[in-house]
Amino acid sequence: MGVRLPPGLPGFSTMAEVFFIADLHFSHRGIVRFADPESGVSLRPWDTTESMDQDLVERWNRVVGARDKVFVLGDFVINRRALPVAAQLAGLKTLVCGNHDTFRTEEYARYFKDQKGAVDYKGWILTHVPVHPSQLSRWSANVHGHLHARKVGDPRYLCVSAEQTDYAPITYEEVARRLRQQAEE
Repeated sequence: MGVRLPPGLPGFSTMAEVFFIADLHFSHRGIVRFADPESGVSLRPWDTTESMDQDLVERWNRVVGARDKVFVLGDFVINRRALPVAAQLAGLKTLVCGNHDTFRTEEYARYFKDQKGAVDYKGWILTHVPVHPSQLSRWSANVHGHLHARKVGDPRYLCVSAEQTDYAPITYEEVARRLRQQAEE
């Protein structure tokens, strides 16, 4: 892990890192009302999309520096009017498109370095929706989003939806640690 200056100085790491997050749902009114179907507990701690968006930007920029790479594994925004929020987020962003990422490629290209349907990264397959288990044999793990607070229940899958990352991108090392921990359980 690269040496970092104190929080509050975004973009000043000595070594670029790689981060992952999914399902930010910027400006999605419905997401602040979603609740866990079993417990009834709200999935998001905010009452309004404005407070959610502001806090998501702050949490992102506390951990991601200007040279860091971030894989956003789908469902970045729901409404295209919210797309410019991406300009407020540090790092070089790659969007792995999700079911809500439905705008024209050119619209995302202003804010994302790249856009993909899936990415083969260091032996992992990065997707929005988890891949079918019969397709996973080529990779050691599927890092994905889409499930929000739920999990697949197979140690080869890791959901990085915002609800499972404390609403901030997590590092490659943290993803690898979580995958190892799941394999040991």
